[in-house]
Amino acid sequence: MAKRKRKGGLLALVVGMAVGAAASFLSKKENRDKVSKTAKKTAAKAKTAKKKAVSSAKKAVKKGKAAAKRTTRKVTKRVAKKK
Repeated sequence: MAKRKRKGGLLALVVGMAVGAAASFLSKKENRDKVSKTAKKTAAKAKTAKKKAVSSAKKAVKKGKAAAKRTTRKVTKRVAKKK
C-alpha cells in the first residue's frame, strides 16, 4: 500500500496555537480595550509618518525641478554667448 502524505502538519499546529492564544487573550474586555487603544495609536503614527514622507517627496521634486531650471538657464546662456 502506498503511504499518503499528511496535509497540514507543523504549520497548522503553530497557526492553531497562535489563533487559540489570541482568542483567549482577547476574551477579556480590558485586553480588547488595550488592543484597540494600541491599534489607534499605531494608526495615528502611521498617518503622520505618511504625511512626512509625502511632504519630503514633494520637497525633493521641487528641488529637482529648480535644479533643472537652473541648469537649462545656464545652458541657454552659454549657447546664446557662443552665437
